[in-house]
Amino acid sequence: MCVNDPFGPQPQGQPSLESSIGDVAPMPDSVKIEASSASRDAKTDRSRGLNNHSGIFGCGLCMIIADWASKVKTDAKLWCAGRAPYLRIALLAYLSWVFFQLLNHPDGSSIFKGLDLGLHELGHILFSPFGEYIQVAGGSLFQCLVPLIAMAMFYRQRDYFAIAFAFGWLSVNLFDVASYAADASAMELPLVTPFKGGEVIHDWNYLLAKAGILSWDRGIAEVLRALGDAAMLVCLCFGIWLILQMVESRKAAQPTT
Repeated sequence: MCVNDPFGPQPQGQPSLESSIGDVAPMPDSVKIEASSASRDAKTDRSRGLNNHSGIFGCGLCMIIADWASKVKTDAKLWCAGRAPYLRIALLAYLSWVFFQLLNHPDGSSIFKGLDLGLHELGHILFSPFGEYIQVAGGSLFQCLVPLIAMAMFYRQRDYFAIAFAFGWLSVNLFDVASYAADASAMELPLVTPFKGGEVIHDWNYLLAKAGILSWDRGIAEVLRALGDAAMLVCLCFGIWLILQMVESRKAAQPTT
């Protein structure tokens, strides 16, 4: 028995459904090139948009900083009016001498030595709840953090020369920490601690050895000394500028004959 084709015979010259689907015309090369070019243009536009936003943000941040610096300059001039510069000149001269000594002998001492040692040991205590590694790092961290806290406090009080002095104090601390870091491999510096008994740990030997970068001790010390140089230069330049403003204000206040 024959089974008839339910769809019946295909008319002559008319393609079947299967052949019609497979005979889709390929996309011309010119269309492909235009689509690829449009995609690249879209990516370029997005990249330019991000760069424009970054540029706008950077310009805005620069304007904010410039505006703040201008206000500080004006406020500092007003603060200097009527203030005596003489004791401040002596303090600045001492810091200049300390800087000269540190440049020639980075392991040199100053009047800050005892205070900085106390802050260093206090840092170990304050950071002890955060684990051994942070506790050991806390000594050097805290002795450099305190001058920054002092700057913020002096800024609230609008004592600009004290801010300059705090920059000098920060510089001395950075040089002190740099000497400690440079000794990490050799461990030749005498170690002191206020606590009796127990093993005395060389902070930077422990920190760098744990991090696997003990050979970086000299490089880290040089970076810290460079930061110390920058902090002392800020101290001296800002301090001299403040003293000049005080001198000028006192001259302007004198009656003319």
